[in-house]
Amino acid sequence: MEQINENTHIKMNIQNYPFVFTYNYFDEWKEDLLDFFNKINVNIINKNVENVHVLEFGCYQGKTSIWFLENILTHESSSLTVVDTFLGSTTQTPTQCMHLQQLFTHNITPFVNKVHVYKESVYDFYKNVCCANNSVYMNKYDYIFIDTEINNKDALTNAIYAKDLVKCGGFIIFPHYLPLVQTMPLTKEDNVFDASCDGILSIKNNTNKICERPNIFRGLNIFIDIWKDEFLVIMQSKLLILQKI
Repeated sequence: MEQINENTHIKMNIQNYPFVFTYNYFDEWKEDLLDFFNKINVNIINKNVENVHVLEFGCYQGKTSIWFLENILTHESSSLTVVDTFLGSTTQTPTQCMHLQQLFTHNITPFVNKVHVYKESVYDFYKNVCCANNSVYMNKYDYIFIDTEINNKDALTNAIYAKDLVKCGGFIIFPHYLPLVQTMPLTKEDNVFDASCDGILSIKNNTNKICERPNIFRGLNIFIDIWKDEFLVIMQSKLLILQKI
């Protein structure tokens, strides 16, 4: 991994391993995810359940991946499959997209035997891997976590791919279901990149910016309406969680 300036990065020490994260998106939906597993899906978190399989569309630097590996995928027979181009999002600055593959690879090192990484788009993964090996990947996954481009079209498209890959009784989880509005200090990059806050940027008093992150509920609500006979809505908050029936 390339040398990283530790003064500009958040570092975590879990199980004495120096995880490195430059941006902390996970905390936006962490409480809702904990509520789901602690109150609704209570028989799996930290239970060392065998043969649990998670598919993640979009991993960024791996913080959500690590949470699943430490709390859900604890048994040696469980696995995480990750699909990401590692190019970052069109709503992120070049700084936010730096070293993504190196950071992710570093962060998952303690769990490397459980993680399968596909460096490609969700479309290519679905077409070239899943459809080419139908019986292996279809209806395989207990949980699919989808955190890719934040727009309604991609949200709907990825939900359609995921519906074939999640097993009956399994769950599809979408962050960013509801819009996020934040007020943050201006940075130098804001003079060039309007989307440095992952959303719609407006300037206030030349010192602060107001970030309005687009929601994806229109695209996902279309999916819910069309496939309402196949999926139950389990949670609608910052997370949308659907269960295949």
